[in-house]
This record gives sequence, structure tokens and C-alpha cells, in this order.
Amino acid sequence: MREGTNEEILWLFLEEDLELRSNIEYYLDESGKISAIKHLKSYVEDKEVPEEMSPDNKCSLRELKDTIDRYSIRYNITKKLERLRERIEKWCRINGHDKMGYQKEVKDNKTGEYTYRYSDWQMVDDHYGIMINDWGWLPHPKQYKIYNKLWKKYSNIRNYIDRSNA
Repeated sequence: MREGTNEEILWLFLEEDLELRSNIEYYLDESGKISAIKHLKSYVEDKEVPEEMSPDNKCSLRELKDTIDRYSIRYNITKKLERLRERIEKWCRINGHDKMGYQKEVKDNKTGEYTYRYSDWQMVDDHYGIMINDWGWLPHPKQYKIYNKLWKKYSNIRNYIDRSNA
């Protein structure tokens, strides 16, 4: 283990061990948080504890639970961002990429042509990438509202599929 609080150490274990993360994700998906906490506890007990650490410094159930809760939030947001990205892709395949919305558009004052466009898909993809790579970042609550609006905006997939089959 490294120096730091137990929760920081547990978080580092999750960051560094891909197999641990995939097992925790499996338990979160299939059987719930209690199984994920038990797995993390057994993982920590199997790790070698340095001699400098006192027996009183073992991870408590509260620390294990808080770590799993924190990871569960990140995991759920990441899954939902992935689903939103896929939904936008499906919508664009049906309706055309030129009809996709934009988060930001910059026009040239002289010609009136767009010089920069930041699409909805790019924004969602960027946020997904940040969630995967930056373990300290979470979206701002305002972003959740934007995600929900995008989810509703790109929800008419079935209507377009039904029309195309008729």
C-alpha cells in the first residue's frame, strides 16, 4: 500500500488494477454493491500490508462502501454517456449527420461561413473520454441537464425506423 488515507489507497487500487475494476463492474451489474464491497475487501486482504502500517489502519467497512459508492457513480455515468453516444450515432445514421445538433458554432463575420462546429456527439465523446482517463473529474450538474435534453432530442429513432419501413 502507499501513503495516504485508506480511501485514497483503495481508489488507487481501482485505478491501477483493470481486473479488479472489471470484477467490481461485474458485481455492480449482476448482484449489487454488497458483492462488490465483499470482493474489494477480499482483494485488500490479499494485498501485502507494509510493516509501517498498524493493525488499526485496516480498511473499515465504511471506507470500502464509500469507495464502491464513488466508483459506482462514475461507472453509471460512463455507461450512460456511452449509451447516449450510441443513440446519437444511430439517430445520425437514420436521419443524416448533417441534421445533428451542435453545442457550439462559430461563424466568420465576413463570409458568414462556419469556421468551427462542436457537435453534440463530439461533446458526449469528449466527456466519455474524460470520465475514462481522469478519475478526479465528474460532470457538473448543469451537464446532466444537457445530457437529458440530448437523450430526448435523439429519442425519435423508432419513429424514423417505422416511417422508413412503411
